[in-house]
Amino acid sequence: MTDTNDKPKRISGRAAGQYAQNLQLFYNSGSNYRHPKGATLWSEFTATGLYVVYSYGYHFPLYINWKGVWFANMTKSSRTTNRHRGYANPSKPFTPLSLREMERIISAGPAPEHIVMAAEMKLLPDALIPEATKIRIGGYHD
Repeated sequence: MTDTNDKPKRISGRAAGQYAQNLQLFYNSGSNYRHPKGATLWSEFTATGLYVVYSYGYHFPLYINWKGVWFANMTKSSRTTNRHRGYANPSKPFTPLSLREMERIISAGPAPEHIVMAAEMKLLPDALIPEATKIRIGGYHD
């Protein structure tokens, strides 16, 4: 796992999956000037500690890692974004979500239903199981 202060490494798109799997920061050598260093595929840590992989813009997150739980955007996309999805696949089991659900996680963290869904798929690290159990039994309380 990388420190959130590490600088992203410029890589080929095909290497993105290995970087994502290890929660390392990266960017490809694309040419889209609206994004970090002109990249079309990159990762970053959010202020709340999420690791997010983006394709072509902040409007299209592909993968999110929250406390060891992977979420993947399964919304239909272009051929090139599908290629990015394949390149950046962290090769870990993930909870499939829509683009809107991914945006919600980035803006406010996972909703209780996302945690329960990951728990039902047996994707939660052991340390998070009590949190999911509380949600299922007693409801969600901040």
